[in-house]
Amino acid sequence: MEDKMFKAIARELRVLRAEANYSQEELASKTKVSKYSIMRYEQGITDMKLNSLAKIIEPYGIDLYIFFRRIIAKMQKERLDDWED
Repeated sequence: MEDKMFKAIARELRVLRAEANYSQEELASKTKVSKYSIMRYEQGITDMKLNSLAKIIEPYGIDLYIFFRRIIAKMQKERLDDWED
C-alpha cells in the first residue's frame, strides 16, 4: 500500500502542475524548491516530508487535505473500474 500511495502522490503532483500549465522551472520559482527536487518528487524517486509537499502544492491554491482527497478519489475510482472488469 505504501508504494502505491507514493506513486499516486508523484502522479498527482505531475497532474496538478500540468493543470496549472507550469513548467518545473516556474513551479520551482514559485515555491523556492529546486527544479531538481520537483523532478525527483514527480518521478517518485525521492520521498518528501509533509511540509515540503504543502509548500509545493501551495501555488495551486489547495491544502494537504484537498490534495489527498483527490488522490483517494482517484484510487477508489481505479478500484471500482478494476472490479467492474
